[in-house]
Amino acid sequence: MCGDGGGSDAAEDSLRYQKEQDAKRERRIKKGMSDVESFFDGGYVDDEYYEGFDDRFYNKRADAYEDYANPRVTRQFKDAQEGLLYGLADANLLNSSAAVDDFGTLDRELTQARDDVARRGDNFADGAREAVAGQRANLTSLIQSTADPTAIRSQLGSVADVLNTTDRYSPLGNMFEQTTRGVGAYQVGQDRAAARRQVEQAYASNPSRSSSGKNITG
Repeated sequence: MCGDGGGSDAAEDSLRYQKEQDAKRERRIKKGMSDVESFFDGGYVDDEYYEGFDDRFYNKRADAYEDYANPRVTRQFKDAQEGLLYGLADANLLNSSAAVDDFGTLDRELTQARDDVARRGDNFADGAREAVAGQRANLTSLIQSTADPTAIRSQLGSVADVLNTTDRYSPLGNMFEQTTRGVGAYQVGQDRAAARRQVEQAYASNPSRSSSGKNITG
């Protein structure tokens, strides 16, 4: 009987110990999940305040891209405008309907470029949202599997690293391709016209040459 009693006490102690450990685990998980919520939504994590990731944060990502891209669009626009002016002037087309069409195309390209920059800015904001959501899911899974509330501390840097990756801006490329192509066409036309004039002048000054350029007077 004594042996049976001892076995029962041991079983009860083991069960009690397991319940205590489970309770401690649940408290650690609860603390970790609370810290995750505070870090991502705004609040304190062990006496340190975090602003969290709200719409204002993501809007700043979009604004940062627009601040990077719009001055470059403006510079490209001014270069294209100047090139168009010179191209039309060289071709004696400044007061032509072609000039009206080309400047209209340039204005449309500027509007499209601004819209494109705004869309790319929104894409950076969306990319940041996805990156943050992914990091939050990773931390949530880590804490639930390890029951270690301090895990969030070791993972904060990875959130910043992911966001820095999403903010790598690629070059804009030529945002005024139609206008640039048109200016190039004017220039090519002018080069060909100048070459023809030089040939015509050469033959006019030396009528002994045929159209093939060979001397026909022997």
